[in-house]
Amino acid sequence: MGLLHERRAPQQHLGQAASHADAPRAGRDAHSLCAHSSLHLSSATLGKDVQNELVDILKSDTCPLRLLDVSNTAFDGAALARALEVNSSLRSLDVRHVTGMADSLENIGSILLKPESKSNLAYFRSDAFQVLEGETVISLRERPMVKGAMLVLSGLLRRNRDVQELDLAATGLRLDWVVALIEVLANNLQSASPRSICHSTPSSRAGRRRWSAPPRRAV
Repeated sequence: MGLLHERRAPQQHLGQAASHADAPRAGRDAHSLCAHSSLHLSSATLGKDVQNELVDILKSDTCPLRLLDVSNTAFDGAALARALEVNSSLRSLDVRHVTGMADSLENIGSILLKPESKSNLAYFRSDAFQVLEGETVISLRERPMVKGAMLVLSGLLRRNRDVQELDLAATGLRLDWVVALIEVLANNLQSASPRSICHSTPSSRAGRRRWSAPPRRAV
């Protein structure tokens, strides 16, 4: 069995498969399965050969992987960031409990925020925060945010149209992080679909401020 499988197929996470001796062979077969959309590798033992294969998949225009779960692995965060520079298919990424991933969040966030970014990443699971599919309200109140996590969150909101309210009260935000978030929100206001997003700043009343797309009035 190869590494990739369709989301509509029976649930099968591949930690055991990738841990076995045939994992490198499965990795080599991955390109032949590029029509599939989801890859779950939680708790897998991923060698460098399999990691390189996954990076190649993410960089490939002919492999529209939409969901990748590498939680509880030692996946190389720097390699993942390089793949995200050119990937346009991935919509959901799970990097919880990935060794050293916290050190790569700032790089990933910066990539997502580049004006020329092709990324469509909108949903994300990490040790710092989560943005889940269909979730309209995200509260990170009183949860300290570091720069990398804040950059990733701002980058996700470029493509996420589910989130309508974001509470960042008492998270220790710096001014430049807030500015980056506001720039994303301002660009989103130009979209055809009206939406409103709440975010928190130290200066906003009760730590909350509402942003509304025209023709609504900001309150």
